[in-house]
Amino acid sequence: RLLGWNISKDLFYKQYVEMEWIEDHNSGFRIPHVVGYKNVERLKKKLAELEQQLNTETDERKIKQLESELAQVQNELRQKDNDAYRRQHTQFTYS
Repeated sequence: RLLGWNISKDLFYKQYVEMEWIEDHNSGFRIPHVVGYKNVERLKKKLAELEQQLNTETDERKIKQLESELAQVQNELRQKDNDAYRRQHTQFTYS
């Protein structure tokens, strides 16, 4: 379990984290380094989908719901898609 989810650490990193490998010159081992989060790309895709739905929707109730979802996604993207967020949430792991 990771973060309360029934997911292994390897699967979490594979699905949600963008990584690069850097070589430790002292030991010769490669060390994983977090450089981004895939959920940001998923949020951008969701944002584009919502905007497209909003442009074609005619039902007022559905439009309000889509606008609300759009605002939530925009807010989450604003928080997560910046260098400060990436620096704050980057962890170095040595395996």
